[in-house]
Amino acid sequence: MDDKGKVQSDYLPDVEIEKIGGKIESVSTEGVLGKGGKRTVKFEWGGKNRTVIEYAEDASKFTPDEIKSGASFVVIKAPTPFNRGKEEFPEWILGKEGKINILNNLATGGFIHIQPTMILPPETLGFTTLIQYKPPEPQENRLVDQYENGYPLYQRSVKEPQFSQLLNLDQNLFEAILTRDGAYVLEINEKTLQYYEDYLKNVRKLFESIHPNKRKELVPILKSLLNPEVASDESVKRILRYGKKFGIDSQQKVDEYFLQTKAEVLKLFPELK
Repeated sequence: MDDKGKVQSDYLPDVEIEKIGGKIESVSTEGVLGKGGKRTVKFEWGGKNRTVIEYAEDASKFTPDEIKSGASFVVIKAPTPFNRGKEEFPEWILGKEGKINILNNLATGGFIHIQPTMILPPETLGFTTLIQYKPPEPQENRLVDQYENGYPLYQRSVKEPQFSQLLNLDQNLFEAILTRDGAYVLEINEKTLQYYEDYLKNVRKLFESIHPNKRKELVPILKSLLNPEVASDESVKRILRYGKKFGIDSQQKVDEYFLQTKAEVLKLFPELK
């Protein structure tokens, strides 16, 4: 909708339906769009009668009645953050709470084209990777479409009993690693290790909330992320990039810093030795 509450024509399916040879049979609106109302487009295409139902709600909080039993396919278009501090703007659709709501509403067997996790393997949360995400090659002096190599595809194969806890663990783990590498605040300084320890405490607390059998499954994954033998190539690049002002300007300095981060990990996660 535009800022006056009117439906923008470029977001309507009508034109696209006609482009592919569909014949619109009826269009109706119930209630007020943006306040729980919906717009229904009925059309014929490919020898079958079909229906598109549109809402103009905050998808991070609102679940239409039509998918209360679970969505078959979730498509997230242009998940750009809005001004989250103002009530008149919706939350970022891929923010922590919104993501939990959207993924919880995906039916078992349903599909989603955006990776459901930030850093944990999607399989940990009950998803099967059908099409692997292939990031584009970084290019100087031009914006890169992160999906120029095509969209990934994931299927929810099982409903993980502790889904929300695991998704929170995934998010906090991701933020901890970005903090460690200096990418969260775009620098490594004298306070970075303390901030990293604080994040690790959050991760530990969430880890403890997971069922013991699931924790056993997570241990080797956490070890590969938090206490690997050597830093990954991606981490080395980030540490060199954001640690220069802190004197980290060589592989030797990276190795020394990384050993410090591993020591912080083992204080809270002795099982990752």
